[in-house]
Amino acid sequence: MDDHTPPQAVVDEVYWFLGAINRWLGGARATVRTFEALSRDWTPGACIRVLDVASGGGDLARALIRWGRAQGFDLHVTALDVSLPALDCARRRGEADDRLHFVCADVHQARGRDGAFDYVTCALYFHHLTDDEVVQMLRSFDRLATRGIVVNDLVRR
Repeated sequence: MDDHTPPQAVVDEVYWFLGAINRWLGGARATVRTFEALSRDWTPGACIRVLDVASGGGDLARALIRWGRAQGFDLHVTALDVSLPALDCARRRGEADDRLHFVCADVHQARGRDGAFDYVTCALYFHHLTDDEVVQMLRSFDRLATRGIVVNDLVRR
């Protein structure tokens, strides 16, 4: 997946598998728990705008929206990915939701004004990057977020 563009059926299978792994290992839960802590300062019914970078199959974006609804927040997520096949898969993996928007773009060139989001989050992507790319990514996140950045990743050896 990192080095080429496989057929859509393979993309779908990979994101189904990654979704199962994330459910089993609690990948989305770790990020949602961080948002639970952050939400202590939110007003009930508040509109919270989140950018989910490298959203892949959309599991985290949908988990955040479900959690936000359950907590009484008007949480809107923009799922951003450079891969159109990944976003196509993400769209088909769940029902349409007016709080979820899909954007195919690179975060460094994403059309969004500075401070366009309350939070920028990214899960299980940084381990694909070099140290310099991580720094560039965090700078882009900082430009787009007004309230915080939430990164959840692993160490890849």
